[in-house]
Amino acid sequence: MLLALGIVWLTCKTAVVASTCFFSDHLKNNEWHYKVKSGQGARQILQFSGDVLVMKNLQVPGDSYELNCVERRGEYAFLFESNSATRKQYKCFEFLERGKSILQMRVSSFSENTDVCDDRKLVLDEWLLVSYKEMDKEIGRCPFSGGFNLKMRDSDGNAHGCNFMELPMRLEIECIAGEGMTFDFRRSECTYFVPMNIYQKTFCVTNWYTKNFIFVVIKAVNGDGIWIMRVPKRDLGYYNNQIIVELFPDLISSESNTNSNVEKSYSLALEKEVQRSFCADEYESCSTRLCSPMDKRQCPKSCGSCDPNSVLPICSFPRRFLGEWYSQDIDGTRRVNISDSTLSVDDVGEFSCVHFEDSPSRSTRMYTTESVYFNGCRPRYTCVSFKRLGKSVLGYSISQSFVWPITLDSPGKTICDESRFRPDEEPVGDLYHSYPNSFKPIISVSRTFKSTSCDLPSVFTFTAQFGENKSCPGEIYQDCVDSSVFRLEYHNCRYMTIKSFTYYCAATFKENYWEKLVILQSATESKDSKCLSFSTVYPDRAFLLPTSHCDVYAWQYVDANIRQSLVEFSIHSTGETCKTIPTTTSATMMTTTSLETQSSSTTTDSFPTGQRKPDISIESAVQSDSNGEKDKYQELIKTTKSPTQDEPPDILDHKLQTVEERIRETSHSERCHFYVVNLISVVLFYYLIV
Repeated sequence: MLLALGIVWLTCKTAVVASTCFFSDHLKNNEWHYKVKSGQGARQILQFSGDVLVMKNLQVPGDSYELNCVERRGEYAFLFESNSATRKQYKCFEFLERGKSILQMRVSSFSENTDVCDDRKLVLDEWLLVSYKEMDKEIGRCPFSGGFNLKMRDSDGNAHGCNFMELPMRLEIECIAGEGMTFDFRRSECTYFVPMNIYQKTFCVTNWYTKNFIFVVIKAVNGDGIWIMRVPKRDLGYYNNQIIVELFPDLISSESNTNSNVEKSYSLALEKEVQRSFCADEYESCSTRLCSPMDKRQCPKSCGSCDPNSVLPICSFPRRFLGEWYSQDIDGTRRVNISDSTLSVDDVGEFSCVHFEDSPSRSTRMYTTESVYFNGCRPRYTCVSFKRLGKSVLGYSISQSFVWPITLDSPGKTICDESRFRPDEEPVGDLYHSYPNSFKPIISVSRTFKSTSCDLPSVFTFTAQFGENKSCPGEIYQDCVDSSVFRLEYHNCRYMTIKSFTYYCAATFKENYWEKLVILQSATESKDSKCLSFSTVYPDRAFLLPTSHCDVYAWQYVDANIRQSLVEFSIHSTGETCKTIPTTTSATMMTTTSLETQSSSTTTDSFPTGQRKPDISIESAVQSDSNGEKDKYQELIKTTKSPTQDEPPDILDHKLQTVEERIRETSHSERCHFYVVNLISVVLFYYLIV
């Protein structure tokens, strides 16, 4: 009896893990290119269809074979069988998600046994799988930043001829967010080593870490070039002025340069050179140059194009703009601090106000700024612009920067020219730099929060769309007693953990005559906000957006699929103008005295007891490295955080499953519970009789 009980219990515990195969939509909806070589493309393509993995050999037309999935083992591993041999052969694949567009496999050998998914039998494959469709949309943060003089060697140890130029090759990395990695080879003759442009902009797609290295996937801006950079973690110390990284033109993540899979690689010797002055020379021999037009650009100090003793006057921002603010974008919450003369945006940059004779007047709310660095990045001039959107809401915009060396006849006017306000290249877009005439809203944290009337014309019932085939009914309305209090309620919605949300209207404004925008500050979360967009052209529709998208392009860019809404509402007026919001809510509402009080006791990634953020954002669950190493170098890795990454681990684990999986697992658990309880009853009854 006890043996039978143990068998039933073991079966119930393992059946959830070893269930029938289920490939995620992410796997099924993409073609995965495998063994991609520079200039040659992929050797194979992997496709997931039903319970079948199809592997196509692109080197031999028509050559392909299939593996049938037997069962899913754990979260990412699958057991496959092949019927091509006289006996059944089993093989295990574990897919590690290095990013939305990059997978890496741990693979077993074929065996007649089904234990091939045991950890000791899985070997990490150095070749990466890439989905070009996903890569067009994916953007991550580079794992380190700084400016470096660059010298190169090929895989045979041969030095690059341009290593010996007076004017050194350069590499600058994420000096200001959105800039990515920029290679400056100076001359066309210097690009024969690596197939890049003379001035090559790239962005970091994704990165991951192993015990000794950080691997970074970088992609050419407006091009097809993709490279893998391998960075030794031990060399990333703040005081280390030299670092040697490896660049692979093939999509391989090898920890050894002598591996037979590595046909070509390049060693990049990076030397940090700190320069904090706008009046300096690019190389030592500038003092002996004749000061030709080119020399004047490269040697402004020696050629007298600037005065090293001259310092620009410091300007100040308006006093009512000073303090701590926060912004919320598709990649999470960001702290913004405005001091007397400095704008600091977390993970973006720091901008100090300086005044040129032709800088814009203060009435324009446009300010010329400079950024200087200790990490080797060259100094930059940038324009920042502000616009008041509400009593506790400010809008800011950052222009594209001018990078030293800079020769401008009308610096103030040129730095703040309207043409400088534009987003970065896709897929970065306006994540850091705004579209022309648009501002990213930021909400005050350090000052007394002041709400405003929501000014809704009616109570609206709605049907909310959360994506394909996901919808819920509900209603939105403002409070009859306090018109600055806003309520969003979902009715009988299985996709939402919390069914109702209370907000304060922080700002209500029109950037277009036909569009109304409302910035909503959560009543229970000190640093959580949303944007609600209405249109008189389409009165039966509304969008819920990230707060950063609450600008002049809010409605039209969502409608044109340039941006994605968090939720799309089909709305219908009930004829009522307001409703009384229930006094008993799922969480105590925040008072309107100050957001700073709550933020001091609740960090940006914590939640009130029993509360969860609305499950309406696009999720990305990234599998960590198979060896599970987590050491002190993890803090050096900058990754783009999705809103769901701010949630507690139990919520993330819950969301890794589909609704169907959760229902199926719950049903299975209930059946197991029933069987076990009944079996225990039989056993007890048996012993009582005996």
